[in-house]
This record gives sequence, C-alpha cells and structure tokens, in this order.
Amino acid sequence: MQILSLLSIYIAQSSSLIQCDRQSQFDLACISQAKGLIFHNNQIRFCDGDPQELILTQEILVNDVVVTFEDHETYLECKYSKKEKKIRMRIYYDMQGIQDLEYDSF
Repeated sequence: MQILSLLSIYIAQSSSLIQCDRQSQFDLACISQAKGLIFHNNQIRFCDGDPQELILTQEILVNDVVVTFEDHETYLECKYSKKEKKIRMRIYYDMQGIQDLEYDSF
C-alpha cells in the first residue's frame, strides 16, 4: 500500500512538472513573438518610419491557442484563454528592449 501511495505521489508530481514545462515553453513562444513586434514598432517610432505601419493589435496562433497582442506604447499586452482561464501578460519595454513582465489571470 505504501509503495502504491508513493508511486501515485511521484506520478502526480511528474505530471505537474510536465504541465509547468509546457506552460513555460508556451510563455517563451509568446515573449518571442512580442519581441519581434516590439522591435518592429520601435523601429518605426524611433527611426522616423510611417506610423501607418505600426502593428498595434495582432492575433497569432501559438501552439493551437489564439494569442492577442496589443501595443500600448510602453507595454505590450498579451492575452489568451486556456482551460477556461483568461491569462494576461504585460510586457513592459522601452527603446532598449523588454524591462519587466507582469503575469496574471482574470
């Protein structure tokens, strides 16, 4: 009985670690997309580009999940739904790149 209990605890922990790993990879994919969008918009803003070329809102499919990116000039908001939870990342940036990250669910 003790062996089965120990085995079930081990399996539950392994399952949680796998889920955390998948979430981390998903978040890194979102941050990578955000970096590209930030770079694009910063080049336009700070190199006298055409403001019409700014990408202020964009939807991208990341690992079969629709992720919405919204540029608010000082931060990029990244929103998606996963398992009936709505997740929001705010990626704060300036001319030099990403400075901070907020992550919450609502």
